[in-house]
Amino acid sequence: MTIKKWHRLIVGFGMSALCALFGCQRKPADSALGSKGIYKNISARDAHELIDSHRVNSELLILDVRTPSEFQSGHIDGAINLNCNSSDLQAKLSNLDSTKIYCVYCALGTRSNRVMKIMKSMKFETVYNIKGGIHAWNSAGYNTVTP
Repeated sequence: MTIKKWHRLIVGFGMSALCALFGCQRKPADSALGSKGIYKNISARDAHELIDSHRVNSELLILDVRTPSEFQSGHIDGAINLNCNSSDLQAKLSNLDSTKIYCVYCALGTRSNRVMKIMKSMKFETVYNIKGGIHAWNSAGYNTVTP
């Protein structure tokens, strides 16, 4: 064995011993929510896959944060309208279960991104914002419904 290999072996063993002694742990990237949570902008395609994968359970809630008239013109099936311009937005958000998964959208993604930041400040665990909003959703060819 060469000196380089011995050196790597000794350093590797030493690091393992230190971690065992002091309780070092690797933290999984993005999978553990902890206090940081997940707040992410996603494409319409990724949102469609996320929604499809949760159709059979109630872990995911879809929030349409446009105005009621925009919502009436067509929205993602199953979406709840929560007008981001309402004066009691934070009060309405506080009534939601912060441990659920949320997919938020508006017309173009700007208002929903703002709502995602508010939800982050309120310690919601998992919030996804659809980049490009309902326009990106429609452009990707995904269906909307009207009441």
